[in-house]
Amino acid sequence: MTPAQVERVQDSYSFIFAVGTPFILSFYDKLFEIDPTLRPLFRTDLAAQSEKLLMALTYVVKNLHDANRFLPIAEVIAKRHLTYGVKREDYFKVGQALIQSLDETLDRHFTPETHQAWLAAYTLLAGIMCDAAYGANDHDNQPAP
Repeated sequence: MTPAQVERVQDSYSFIFAVGTPFILSFYDKLFEIDPTLRPLFRTDLAAQSEKLLMALTYVVKNLHDANRFLPIAEVIAKRHLTYGVKREDYFKVGQALIQSLDETLDRHFTPETHQAWLAAYTLLAGIMCDAAYGANDHDNQPAP
């Protein structure tokens, strides 16, 4: 990611963070619209899960300038997701739901540049997680939305 992309994601995230849990719940709604078969993977209360996701997203966005800061946590989460039955292709669906939720929430502030910055951020994070869960050798199957 370029420094300008990092700044764009961080600037737009301040609005997302202000919206908070409703943004995350919207994300889950979109994810389950994209693929209803993913719903059973979420065995816990979505409100509680939403808080965890918001905290994790906040940590990643805050540290986008240095992926090494969130790399260990992302790898642990990815390996945990693997035990829940998450497949590599599910990361693509998550990315789609995230981008759709950002577009809806940020509305006119979701400019083409902001869109590209978020795509770069998600591609970075999902790449780290997929490498941790499925191995770094399969780069033909990138998880970007």
